[in-house]
Amino acid sequence: MPCPNEETIQQIFDALTYSKGASCLKMLSNFVGEEKFLKGVSIYLKKHLYGNARTQDLMAGISEASGQDVGKMMDNWLSKTGFPLITVEETEKGLKVRQNRFFATADATPEEDQTLWHVPLQLLVVDSKTGKSKVHSELVLSERETTIEIEDVANTTYKLNAETCGVYRTLYPTSRLAKLGSEAGKGNASKFSLNDRMGLVQDASVVASSGYAKTSGSLTLLSQMKGEEENLVWQEISTALGSVVSAWWEQPEEVRYAISKFRRELFKPVAQRLGFDFKESDDADTTELRTTAISVLAAAGDEETLAEYRRRFGAFMDKNDDSEIPGDLKTSIYAQNVRVGGEKEYEKVLEVYQNPPTPAHKSSAIVALCSAEKPELVDRTIKMMMTGDVKNQDMGSFVAYLGRNRAAKRKIWECFQQNYDAIMLRFKGNFSIGNIVKYSFMSLTSEKDAQQVEAFFKDKDTSAFDQGLSQGLDAVRAKAKWLERDTKDVEQWLRDNKYLQ
Repeated sequence: MPCPNEETIQQIFDALTYSKGASCLKMLSNFVGEEKFLKGVSIYLKKHLYGNARTQDLMAGISEASGQDVGKMMDNWLSKTGFPLITVEETEKGLKVRQNRFFATADATPEEDQTLWHVPLQLLVVDSKTGKSKVHSELVLSERETTIEIEDVANTTYKLNAETCGVYRTLYPTSRLAKLGSEAGKGNASKFSLNDRMGLVQDASVVASSGYAKTSGSLTLLSQMKGEEENLVWQEISTALGSVVSAWWEQPEEVRYAISKFRRELFKPVAQRLGFDFKESDDADTTELRTTAISVLAAAGDEETLAEYRRRFGAFMDKNDDSEIPGDLKTSIYAQNVRVGGEKEYEKVLEVYQNPPTPAHKSSAIVALCSAEKPELVDRTIKMMMTGDVKNQDMGSFVAYLGRNRAAKRKIWECFQQNYDAIMLRFKGNFSIGNIVKYSFMSLTSEKDAQQVEAFFKDKDTSAFDQGLSQGLDAVRAKAKWLERDTKDVEQWLRDNKYLQ
């Protein structure tokens, strides 16, 4: 298929395209079995050695190796837009499962919801008598809905998409979420694997932010995960709560404080268990989890953590000695000291940015310069961008991190509008312009904001960044609808769980 222009070429090969393709192949490998999948790939490569090939040729090779018509199964996954949402309903007979096209705003029209995928359900069921788990790999949902018989389903532990290999989201009944959270909260003693626990957190968070379920259900599940020890699950928990924080940034201070209190309660035991100091014997997961837990606590306003940050950064300011600033916490320590500090802290980080000992130091300094909350320091960072003190290759990072700073979100969008012509000239032919456009406004959270963005670009040539513009508008509208639906729901959950008075 020919590309209409150069700008289109720069935009179509994005992370979404590659991620979906890789995820679908992983799902297929899990369904037919890794050995048969690899044998099929080998058949495909040998048949088309030094020649051209199509997607259908790969599917033919895997079909030959597995004895199944995977081409038919994978056709809609690879040729149609989107992926499904599997809705689960518990009945007297067992589970009624239904597929619909997933939308980030839960508003697919009948015309947009025509596709039916062949969905490998991979249903995990735990035998209530023996405690043994079995995955029913033979179950494939190819119709709109079907019923799976399970005796006494209300008292049975189950989970769809075992090992979270399927490219779909699962929506469970609200009452089931609490049960899933209780089982997942057992950590490594749970009947759910590491991948299953990660998938549960992802699904609960995404179906809530998309409008298919209440956010309170997701928060309930997360609140039961305190027994978790695995880094990768905590990364998903951090991401889920980060999504709430990014959407609720303009809500009343007491609500934002309550959300921070919840974050501190979850992550404080993890940070205390691991300690502040990094050891040579630490594996990669321990290092990453310690970094995440401490960074979340600092961002959530934990006074003990911030006091330790100030002590370590103080030695760096007074003696230029950064030996007490661990490399993995450098970004967080720089950023939080600038956020809660003042001009002295800002100047020190600016010095690092201008003369960085390593690229890592420069990256940390960029985040910190964009984290200041004092208005005059926010303005100073924005002015740096526009006067050329920030190099072109750093511009996207500055815009992105300013967009994450609640004190700068609206200012960076105003700056972009005021300097639009200069920015377009500066980045003409540069593929990063799409991200700069998107990051300049995508952190905003109201329908009014989205309409103002559309009005600004109405009379402009957006061909060089139309994908970024569209993605940014989708992000704004998704958050706006999320807030409209669940602001009171979240407040009530926070109140019921004693985080909000």
